[in-house]
Amino acid sequence: MNSPIKEFLYVPLGGVGEIGMNMYLYGFGSGKNRKWIMVDCGIAFADDTQPGIESIMPDTAFIENELDNLLGIFITHAHEDHQGGLDKIWPLLDAPVYGTPFSTNLIARKLAETDFGNDVELINVEQGETVKLGPFSIEFIPVTHSIPEANALAITTELGTIIHTGDWKLDNNPVIGKQTDVARLQELGESGVLALVGDSTNVFRTGKSPTEFEVGQGIEQAIKDATGCIAITSFASNAARVYSIIKAAQAANKKIVIAGRSLWRIIDIAREEGYFDDLPKLYDQNDFSGLKHNNIVVIVTGTQGESRAALARIAKGEHPAIKLRANDTVIFSSTVIPGNEKAVGQIINALASADINIITSKTHKVHVTGHPLRDELIQMYGWVKPQVAIPVHGEAAHVREHMKLATSLGVKTVIKAHNGTMVRLAPGKAKTIGEVEHGRIYEDGKLLTPAWDGPVKERRKLSFVGIVTISVVFDRSGKLRAEPEIFAMGLPEYDDDGASMFDLIADKLDEILDAMPKGIRKQEKAASESLRIGVRRQIERVWGKKTNVQIMLSYVN
Repeated sequence: MNSPIKEFLYVPLGGVGEIGMNMYLYGFGSGKNRKWIMVDCGIAFADDTQPGIESIMPDTAFIENELDNLLGIFITHAHEDHQGGLDKIWPLLDAPVYGTPFSTNLIARKLAETDFGNDVELINVEQGETVKLGPFSIEFIPVTHSIPEANALAITTELGTIIHTGDWKLDNNPVIGKQTDVARLQELGESGVLALVGDSTNVFRTGKSPTEFEVGQGIEQAIKDATGCIAITSFASNAARVYSIIKAAQAANKKIVIAGRSLWRIIDIAREEGYFDDLPKLYDQNDFSGLKHNNIVVIVTGTQGESRAALARIAKGEHPAIKLRANDTVIFSSTVIPGNEKAVGQIINALASADINIITSKTHKVHVTGHPLRDELIQMYGWVKPQVAIPVHGEAAHVREHMKLATSLGVKTVIKAHNGTMVRLAPGKAKTIGEVEHGRIYEDGKLLTPAWDGPVKERRKLSFVGIVTISVVFDRSGKLRAEPEIFAMGLPEYDDDGASMFDLIADKLDEILDAMPKGIRKQEKAASESLRIGVRRQIERVWGKKTNVQIMLSYVN
């Protein structure tokens, strides 16, 4: 009897055709003996089309059915879109988590706030080390990104090696952390790389990006040019950027205030991991009022317009400790993630209305991307020489353009995968062989709900058309026993003739009840539906919208 054929598989559950929610599976073996590893466990943040939702994660139903074969979760780096799901859905995965010390330190702090944190096995892996796990050999290759200790992973089985780039860029002066290990990538390329699963974020941008050191110089100049109290917002996780801001403020003899829990957390972790060993005194936001206003640089959270972050509260004049004045300056040392343009624009307009000066990367060199530009991607392909290219980490247009680029560079097989696609990398020619269960999970308060469930859809509808709830009480003979009660939310108060909407609903309700036969009144379903449809049509006639109408019908003896 022939042995079952062993296969090397790739299955993305999130992170393809979208920004965020990175989650990728690699499988090796055959049938029930196939083993899996997961690369990254990220989230995306909800927008105003998902009311009440804090974050969104990939649906893990497929791998939940393979838990006995899930050997481990490998985190490429500590950004939320790569590890932010662990403190929410790890119990669904129940596997050890591997990462470099900076990442595991941050993850451990988040897990400590859960009731399952002590159950998670966190395993530190130094950059450059290799983990052997079942049929897999996973090497952590240092790459430069906008957070310390980012890694590409070289995942090797007996059928070949794939390089999963994670988020990366080229930077010969990254301020903190290691440069991308080009020599090791070249070595792997010479040995033979089966597939490159690579970042597509900046495929449309030609050239090479500036270094983090150059950005630090730009921030120092921007601080010198600025007036009044200076507030700078940057991604809290970008420890190198936070360090550059602190050193630039120190060079200008400014006092440095830190506003935001996530900023303090990154600073503490960076200190513990040996990156911040020469910082000046840092002040808490509560010290702000006691310092000379025009001699402060305050580093704040809120680059993406988050309503609860420090910058949004400052812009609205609602921050409990930090108040900006006319002719003060806000520096955006960040870029806007697609989908957040409106929220960031609202903050910029609020600051401008308060006569606060605004500096962005459009006028000063105060930000640089953490992802490879087109010329850097070309270099990566030259080093690695993959037989197969699978673009990830980008919206559909980015993925498509990355595919075209890989083809133009002579890659033999370029695969268009989407979330849920199962790709057989080997044996034989790499190709798509099926689709697995996939989707999204919403973090709804303390609960996790599938995206197809009703609450978010219902909330979205309520935000457009409101709701009317009507309570009606009959006795068993069908006689009305109490005056109906009407509760309305989200409706206009008057129609275009000035008539009360409440009165219009009440009059229609009385009309329906007067015309309703006693036989129908005794039938709960028929009576409720008659009232619901009649009131809804009345509102639609007056307002032009189909409101949610709920009838609470009860019977008493």
